[in-house]
Order: sequence, then structure tokens, then C-alpha cells
Amino acid sequence: MKRLSLYGVLLLLLPIGAGAAQRYEIPCNGCLLCEAIAIMHSQVGICEATGRNDGEVNKYTLSLGLRGNYPYCAAGIWWCFEQARRKLGLPKIFHPLPATAVANEMFAFAKLQGKPTEYYPGLYDLIVWKRQNSFRGHIECIVEVMKSGFVRTIAFNSCSAFAGKTREGVFFQKRNIFHPLVRMKVRGLIGFSIA
Repeated sequence: MKRLSLYGVLLLLLPIGAGAAQRYEIPCNGCLLCEAIAIMHSQVGICEATGRNDGEVNKYTLSLGLRGNYPYCAAGIWWCFEQARRKLGLPKIFHPLPATAVANEMFAFAKLQGKPTEYYPGLYDLIVWKRQNSFRGHIECIVEVMKSGFVRTIAFNSCSAFAGKTREGVFFQKRNIFHPLVRMKVRGLIGFSIA
């Protein structure tokens, strides 16, 4: 019985010690952040034309110079900040994120340029997942913090059901900052310190 209890404790501690998720804060203009979040909200409900990363959602990847039907979770978030920056007439240097359509490049940027903080979700943090042994991943923006690690997000390149039919596009999702997403492990959070 003691051996079984010891294994149970070790299994509980394993996720904490083995590659625990991290949070990094990067500077962002407060007005820019508020405007970018408003633009993200305006995108909720936009759907792909045929479920193949196509239709109106192509504007996100096109803003990064990518022509074709590419995954757009990170590109959508970058696009919202870029639209906000332009609307406010701010120089390009005010854009807080790197110009990339790869979620894990955004996290790597935050890890390199940002300040490590306590791993706790904040409003408007970006949550990043990573597929093991791959550069692939996913990113979403937290728009509500709930209990026990649960958050509500705006998710580009996600799915939702309408009248029994699944659609791909931009939707609200309920996630947990400690739980995997499909086969992707949570890598961490990107927070914004108001500059």
C-alpha cells in the first residue's frame, strides 16, 4: 500500500517538475491592447468558407504575406494588434508581437524578450500549446478568467457547432491553463505589461 501511495505522489508531481508551463510578460501600449481586444471580439463568428482555412479568414495570413490556406490562430491575433496599431496611428515598433503565423514563435519571442512571472492567467493573456517534437501548436487570447485554471478565450482557427453542424472559424472557447489541447501540451502564457 505504501508503494502504491508513493507512485501516486510521484505521478502527481511529474507534470509539475517535467516541463511545467511558464508565463512571460512583454510590454504593450494600453490603448493598443484595448483596441486589439475590441477588434478580436469583432472577429468572433467569422467562419471559413469550406472548412479548409479559406474564405474571409485568409485576411489574417495574407497580412503576413502568406498566400494560400494556412492555419491562422497566431496570424489572427497578430492581425488584430496590427489593425489596432494602424487605427491608433502608432509606429510599427508599438506592435508587441513578432510578425509570424507560428504560435510557438510568439512564445519563444516572449521568453527571450519578456519578463518571467508567476504562472497565473491574466485577462488578455495569450495561452500557447505545443505539439511534441514539432514547431506546430496553437494560441488563443484569454477574455475571462474563471476558477480552477479555466479560462474563456477567443480562438482563431477553432471550431464550434451551430444547429448540429460543426463550423471552423473564430469562436469563444472554454479552456484550462493546465490541460492539453488534443495532442498538444500547454507551453505557457504570454502576458502584457502596460507600457
